[in-house]
Amino acid sequence: MIVDTPAIVIRTTKFGNTSLIVNLFTREKGNQSFMIKNAYSKKSKFNVSLFNPLSILNITYNDNNKNTLKYFTDISIHYHRNDILFDPIRNSILFFYNEILYKLLSDFGQDVELFEFMKSEIEDVNLTSDNHLANLPLFFIIKLTDKLGYYPQDNYSSNNIFFNLQEAKFGDIFIESPYIMNKIESEYFHNLLSKDDYFSIPYNIRSSLLKKLVTYLQINNEHIRKIDSLEILNTLLR
Repeated sequence: MIVDTPAIVIRTTKFGNTSLIVNLFTREKGNQSFMIKNAYSKKSKFNVSLFNPLSILNITYNDNNKNTLKYFTDISIHYHRNDILFDPIRNSILFFYNEILYKLLSDFGQDVELFEFMKSEIEDVNLTSDNHLANLPLFFIIKLTDKLGYYPQDNYSSNNIFFNLQEAKFGDIFIESPYIMNKIESEYFHNLLSKDDYFSIPYNIRSSLLKKLVTYLQINNEHIRKIDSLEILNTLLR
């Protein structure tokens, strides 16, 4: 059966001296892996530059269901990201998204809604103005939790002013813990949950919120352990 589908590049792995294995999240078939023989040869049909992490492609292949590794028959660029690869901040955001997605997708089959969400988020990194980039990773995780089924309860009030990551809601008790946001963090988090538009967040609070939101993902998904790109991202988003 011939499959023609948009796909997001998740990971590439060099195989032997000349070949490349490409892991993709496709709209129609979920996770798929492809072999490109002689990928680094000048005669190769498919240039390796096509397979930068989170590139969005149109791919065609023969899905015979016999082999785990498949082979492309055609590839084209689905979405042009302009000069994003030369922008360290946008690139670091994409690298962060890619690491989370790679770890999430270990047990995912076809999920059209998640695919369309990721496609939209990748495009937003390209289109968002420079002075609004800092909050994108926060909004990304919040929207991702909605897609994954554990969106936080926004019950913030004059009594419930501390967000508890383990209970996924605001409460009236605060202790020093990596699982409880302090009063200021909780207030900003409530604003993130209730607003779609950009608003300024001080760097130290934004950095702490991002770490806690990654912790929230880790609590709810065993595949998301350490996110190596987090510290780099927080350093660049000052």
